[in-house]
Amino acid sequence: RKHDIDKGIEELAVNIKAHGLLQPITVCQKSDTKEYVLLVGQRRLLAFVELNKKYPGEGWDKIPVNVVDCPD
Repeated sequence: RKHDIDKGIEELAVNIKAHGLLQPITVCQKSDTKEYVLLVGQRRLLAFVELNKKYPGEGWDKIPVNVVDCPD
């Protein structure tokens, strides 16, 4: 399954670079810790990481994030 996700990362990263848009990922914070669990947006997060590797120092240092309550 990871291979399928990795396959489109380069294309997604180029698309983000071209349009300057990135939909937010959704995370929840573990109880009373500074750790977060990724709920939605694995491909976007991987593309963001790839984008920062491919185009370092070009201002791609932030990703929009929605923080929600963790499901039970």
